[in-house]
Amino acid sequence: MLRNYKIKSNHEILEDLGARIKNIRLLQNITQAKMSEHVGLSLGSLKKMEAGKDVSLTTFLKCLRFFDYLNEFENLLPEDLASPKEMIKHKRPQRLRASKNKKR
Repeated sequence: MLRNYKIKSNHEILEDLGARIKNIRLLQNITQAKMSEHVGLSLGSLKKMEAGKDVSLTTFLKCLRFFDYLNEFENLLPEDLASPKEMIKHKRPQRLRASKNKKR
């Protein structure tokens, strides 16, 4: 099921991600205690994440790694949007930094 995260609040997205982690854990018949021990998290941190509370990115990455979903996370932010060949082809220099806001 596709979710439109553009219209959801950060809290709603965290709740959804926590529910997904919990669902995957339960489908694999793993207890919270066993997962938290294996991942190296406190039981409280895992419970917070599954409840949709704010947790660190490291906590989330540890859970993705545990379920072997880390490769999917890589697709979120592409490393290069345009290759150097494409930039030369379009005669644009490679950007080294963002430009300042221009007053209009």
